[in-house]
Amino acid sequence: MLDVVVVDDHVLVREGIKTMLARAPDIRTVAEGGAGSEVLPLVAAWQPQVLILDVSMPAEASGPREVRFDAVTTVRRLTAEHPETAVLIVSQITHRQTILDLVCAGIRGYILKDDALSAELVTAVRSVAAGGVFLSPEIEAAHLVRDHTLTDRHLELIEAYLITPNADRKAIAQELCISENTVRNHMVEIRERLGVETWLAAVLTAVLEGYVALPRRR
Repeated sequence: MLDVVVVDDHVLVREGIKTMLARAPDIRTVAEGGAGSEVLPLVAAWQPQVLILDVSMPAEASGPREVRFDAVTTVRRLTAEHPETAVLIVSQITHRQTILDLVCAGIRGYILKDDALSAELVTAVRSVAAGGVFLSPEIEAAHLVRDHTLTDRHLELIEAYLITPNADRKAIAQELCISENTVRNHMVEIRERLGVETWLAAVLTAVLEGYVALPRRR
């Protein structure tokens, strides 16, 4: 059973997300919140496999709405303090830099609050909980401007990870018929060329910039 915490300042959105998740026999919503200040305590208390998080909401439930939640800083703390919890953003925001900042902070998925949400949400939760990544097709198709150059071997390595996200370096090396040291070196090169610190951020950035496509599963 996958435990999920939902934090969004709109009650109707939270209810809609919980209703969608309730249709899946392997997913349950264990807690919910409506402000940024609730995120860290809820995750610490419930240790969910997945946190569904809105980006744009008040910092405090009873405070002024103009004091906004710092999603990037919170995600960075979450991934450091609770690496077992995958962060899935559900938002209306499509701003390029916001998405890239969240990717670098450690999110595993980003989906839009639109008509396709009901079709994507359960798949997204399962994907990020299993160690994979997920982006709304609209976000992926936007193909953010490329500022970097990746080689064909780099792309093969990223695609191998997307297909089997829990594979270790040895398994990927065997699949690509190269040594583990070569895999390690390529991973470092990819991170350096994309200007990110983690492998997860590198993979998502490569997808966002249109180098590779996410495998779509149902």
